[in-house]
Amino acid sequence: MDDYYTTVLISGVRFITILISSVLMLRAGRRTLAMISGISSSLSALCLGIILHLSTTKSGSPITPQLEANVTFALIIIYAGSMSFGFFALPSVMIGETQPSHIRGFACGYIYTMNDLFLGGFLKMYPWMSTTLQIHGLFLLFGISCAVCTIFLYLFLPETQGLTLQQIEDYFLQPNIMWITRHKYKNERKETEDVDLQINSTT
Repeated sequence: MDDYYTTVLISGVRFITILISSVLMLRAGRRTLAMISGISSSLSALCLGIILHLSTTKSGSPITPQLEANVTFALIIIYAGSMSFGFFALPSVMIGETQPSHIRGFACGYIYTMNDLFLGGFLKMYPWMSTTLQIHGLFLLFGISCAVCTIFLYLFLPETQGLTLQQIEDYFLQPNIMWITRHKYKNERKETEDVDLQINSTT
């Protein structure tokens, strides 16, 4: 396949995975999508970087060139689909959910602006990075970045699916910032409902 059809195929995979994740967001949790996206993208990028690195060594890759080409292409498809499945789809949804109501408009605009500035900066750095790190180094960097991001999300990302904006805002008012050491949202939601029932019964 030439570059044109490869690009079209990868774009099609990204489009399909974004549609699937958009539907799953209505039922599955945000954390579930983030973990699937993070683990799949980090593993595929790291494996891709290792395979490309082995092909540049003197001993060469231990697999045949045809198999190497097929595996490389499959890993690129998995990486592109995994990134679109969660890492690209979730921020646009969760930015509005996780910001306090009194600064939500400003915070969302600020985050999008900083994201675009950093994205533009890294795009400008790409020629230098590809020359310095080479293609296998770039994919190893992508894989490490995805792994670090996945660990961060596992520790800190709250589950916001099915909650109101006020419940999410109350969650962030708690002193403990790590999600793994907090009460899970189902328990928190039940506690909130019990408190509401007690207030209604007294009034």
